[in-house]
Amino acid sequence: MEYATSIRHNTTWRWSRKLVSDLVLNGGGVDNKSVTDTTCTAGGNECAAITNSFCDTTAGTCVCVDIATEDTANSACDLTDCSGGAAACTDTNSECVTNACACKALYELSGGDNANACTAKVCTAGGSECSGTGQVCDTTLTSPVCACDNGYTATAGACVANVVGGTCAASGYECSALSGGYCKTGTGCACSAIYDVSGTSCTAKSCSAAADCTGIDPNSDCSGGSCDCAATYAIFNTGTSDMCQPGVGVTCTSSGGECQYILAGYCDTTTNANAPVCACAAIADIASQTCNFKACTADALCTALDPNSECIKGNCLCKSGYDINGSGTSYKCEQQSGSEAITASFVMVMACLVIGFLQI
Repeated sequence: MEYATSIRHNTTWRWSRKLVSDLVLNGGGVDNKSVTDTTCTAGGNECAAITNSFCDTTAGTCVCVDIATEDTANSACDLTDCSGGAAACTDTNSECVTNACACKALYELSGGDNANACTAKVCTAGGSECSGTGQVCDTTLTSPVCACDNGYTATAGACVANVVGGTCAASGYECSALSGGYCKTGTGCACSAIYDVSGTSCTAKSCSAAADCTGIDPNSDCSGGSCDCAATYAIFNTGTSDMCQPGVGVTCTSSGGECQYILAGYCDTTTNANAPVCACAAIADIASQTCNFKACTADALCTALDPNSECIKGNCLCKSGYDINGSGTSYKCEQQSGSEAITASFVMVMACLVIGFLQI
């Protein structure tokens, strides 16, 4: 009897010692296993429960993505700590945000088979996939993906509006999100004449009389204690002039070119032949002194307004090889030829990039 009791005690002691060992060595449980212990199959959903993992169909197991490090104690994939520097984030489309690696703005971890890296967010025209500030669905691509609108730059996991000093080209479109700004060629985004630099933004100059503003820009006025462009004039932050330019409603002539600075503008000599004014083309709406391309989700919405237009990045634009002649009198997209066609194509490309600003 004593012998049998001793056997039971010894067996219980050995089992208890193994349990304690497992608790210590395996982080709290005898059934602990690594991420790669979870098997998976192509098209399956076995790795969905492990955040930041994917199915390696070659190995047939779940694996942590490139910007994550396996936590073997908890069978988890934690975003890699980058407090020591961004070099820890090895994925080209990743960056260090608050000491942890993350996909850059407009990129995501899809969780698909063999998807070890951050990939561009796939989107659809009119969809909500690109809902972040300054984001837009680039439908000009065969497989549409989210992109930062012109005037915005992907920074620290978001699309951030370009500010004073931001790099810009002669077209000036890079400064489209800078209110009161324009592109000062050779320098960068800057504040127009009647605006002061305020940190990285522009603030209208204070005034007490019209002369305080007109002495700076003859086409400006004093309104509510601040300088502003006079009626029918505006600062075009998609351009390269620091002065107030003629806008929608300003008097024009059939060959004077008064409306040339208005994107999607033209000289309307039909509505009132005795008093022509700058107006917006068929595929654009009036927005104060400027024109905004109409929103769309399909080509048919645009072609119904102008057969030579199409829906691009959620807005109606002229088809390649066509353009709205700001110095002309037609409200439709006109076919260009020779060097004009090249210029028109460039303008339309830039227009695709600036449509986010036009929606503001």
